[in-house]
Amino acid sequence: MDNNNNSKVEFEIQGETPKGYYGQNKTSKIIELAIKYSGGIIKDEQQASYVVLIVSVLITVISLFFLFKGEGAPNIPPPANYPQLQNR
Repeated sequence: MDNNNNSKVEFEIQGETPKGYYGQNKTSKIIELAIKYSGGIIKDEQQASYVVLIVSVLITVISLFFLFKGEGAPNIPPPANYPQLQNR
């Protein structure tokens, strides 16, 4: 293997956002909707991403609460309360 191969590898710079077609900034639709419908409370993409993350965590926690809060199997009375079952 040739270690002197000077291949050019380019990395994205940390602060850059992905570019769409023709150099447009590419923003997620959910982030755009959060900014649009926040009524001016959310100012930029970073705030919107935090809000979307918090909302998704809250929805997950609430759904897990209702999923595991279930009362379990219904209580079935003992066979003494059913005369037709005692004859068997």
